[in-house]
Amino acid sequence: MLEILRMTGDVAITAPPDQSLIWRTLLECEQEGWLVTKQINPTLWKASLTEKGRALAKGPY
Repeated sequence: MLEILRMTGDVAITAPPDQSLIWRTLLECEQEGWLVTKQINPTLWKASLTEKGRALAKGPY
């Protein structure tokens, strides 16, 4: 997830927050401080990397 965000910038999510794999992953990353999610409207959320997440996604390569 972090690599996708690093390569593309912000990502829009249209699926509502639930127990789907995408939301479990987003919430786990958010809890670690690697990304933030923000609800844009009733059916759209945005995921963005934090500086901590950008540094982690950059990796040693």
